[in-house]
Amino acid sequence: MDVSNPGAVDFPTGAKRSFNLLAFLFSPRGRINRAKIWGFSILKWGAVLALGMAAALLDTRGAPASPQDLLVGLIVVGSLYPTLVVGMKRLHDRNMSGWFWLLTFIPLANLWLWVEMYLMPGKPGDNRYGPPNDLAANRKALVETFQ
Repeated sequence: MDVSNPGAVDFPTGAKRSFNLLAFLFSPRGRINRAKIWGFSILKWGAVLALGMAAALLDTRGAPASPQDLLVGLIVVGSLYPTLVVGMKRLHDRNMSGWFWLLTFIPLANLWLWVEMYLMPGKPGDNRYGPPNDLAANRKALVETFQ
């Protein structure tokens, strides 16, 4: 591991990479694999569900908008752009333009897009959006980092 960059991880190919959360959520460049889009979706909807359940347990009947309701709304609205970016990167992994994300607004086409993004593997090798995000190399580097 490179001591000058504590976030860098040595990969078997010798290339140095580090996971940058801000770039992952806000930069539409690059590719991500199925594991990352599933992880992002589960965390996002898990947070919304947990806050929604907390709001229901506190039962603020009669209040026009409780603080919990506002927090859930902020999470949903605040996650719109990262959701768009993560979806675009996943489409890039399938060697498709990010503009295909607009198909989410068309009935039945959105089901096809969901299958493409969440179930189909990425295209092997480099494409016009960059090198693949190798899950095996990521997993090995992560294990080595914490040993």
